[in-house]
Amino acid sequence: MPPMDKRRVFGSFSIPLALATAVSLNEAMKAQDNDRGKIAELNQFIRKELRDAITGLHMTDPNSKDDPRYVAIGIQGVVAEKLLQRMENFGFLIDAGSACGAGALSPSHVLDALGWGNLAHVRLTLKANQSQEDVKNVVTALSQAVSAER
Repeated sequence: MPPMDKRRVFGSFSIPLALATAVSLNEAMKAQDNDRGKIAELNQFIRKELRDAITGLHMTDPNSKDDPRYVAIGIQGVVAEKLLQRMENFGFLIDAGSACGAGALSPSHVLDALGWGNLAHVRLTLKANQSQEDVKNVVTALSQAVSAER
C-alpha cells in the first residue's frame, strides 16, 4: 500500500525495501556458508596436492582455525620473487612474503619467528568459483616453477 504522505520524514524507511534487504542478506549469508564449505574442501585438496608435488615444502597447520581461503607455504631452495615471475608467466598471480608485511623489502619478523626466514614464502588465495582442476593447474605450475628455480 503506498504511503499516504509523500514527504520524506527523518527516521522513516520503506518497509518493502527493508524486507527486501533482509531477504537478500539472508540469501547472501546462506551462499557465504556454502562457499566457505567448498573453499575448506579446496584448501584440504590443495594441501595434499602440494605435499605430493613439491619437496622441501612447509605449510601452516591444516587443522588450525585459519581462514580457509588462504594457504601459506614455505619452499626451500628457491627465491620467492622468482617464483612469482614464473607463476605470472604461467598465468597465475600469487603473493609472496607475510601478509602483515606485504611489500616490505626486508625479511618478515613473523616468518623468522615461525622458523621460515630462509624459505621462499608464498600465499595462495582460494575462491569458491574454483574447481579441483583449477587447483591442480596451479599446483602443476608451481611445481614446474620450483623445479626450474632449483
